[in-house]
Amino acid sequence: KLLEPYEGSGFGVRGSGFDSGFGVRGSGLGNRENPVITIPDLRSPIPEPRTPLSRMEAMRQVLAELGDEPVIHANGYICRESFAIKDRPESFYMIGSMGLASAIGLGLALTSNRTVLVFDGDGNLLMNLGILAMVGSSQPKRFIHIVFDNEVYGSTGNQRSLSRDVRLNRLAAGAGYRRSAFVTQADQLRDATRQALTEEGPTFLLVKVNQAEAEVPRIPYSPETIRDRFRNAVKREE
Repeated sequence: KLLEPYEGSGFGVRGSGFDSGFGVRGSGLGNRENPVITIPDLRSPIPEPRTPLSRMEAMRQVLAELGDEPVIHANGYICRESFAIKDRPESFYMIGSMGLASAIGLGLALTSNRTVLVFDGDGNLLMNLGILAMVGSSQPKRFIHIVFDNEVYGSTGNQRSLSRDVRLNRLAAGAGYRRSAFVTQADQLRDATRQALTEEGPTFLLVKVNQAEAEVPRIPYSPETIRDRFRNAVKREE
């Protein structure tokens, strides 16, 4: 399996290219006879992928695995590129409100029986890191948080983001996500998505992508239209 609960703290991943997250022993979380806390290096580099995926191609891989699962999109090019791949009534496109897609997704996951996905970005997540603790505390079993990390703020001129130095998947593991991993290849992403859709979460997938931005149109719908059609789709399918 690509995503596996870690034996030390209950979080983590084993298998090619995936991170093992936090390993904790003692202090009530592991072997009480050996009160040692092992803290990972949050700044350790992620291996360079052989051929970096574009964000649009990475989203295409995930969307191909979905049925009628609702997807909450972070604002900016994540919305626009996903819309260009496949417009779905189950897709909620965040217009503005940077950093809050994950909070909306968490709210939906806690109030419905549906598997809920969040398409997030590194900049968006860094705007709202407190959501990791909220997810870890509430433990939604059908919540899949996917972060497409290009290490820059693309919509405002490719300014460098802190995700170049800080391992976001390890922050998620430390906050209490049941499963946490990073992927760099299309086949890894497909396999991790399939597994996440069938196993209990919360799950965090960090997808390292390149900085390419596709030439795609803006979302043509008003915020009210996005809200209403999404609400109707979710109600209809429950």
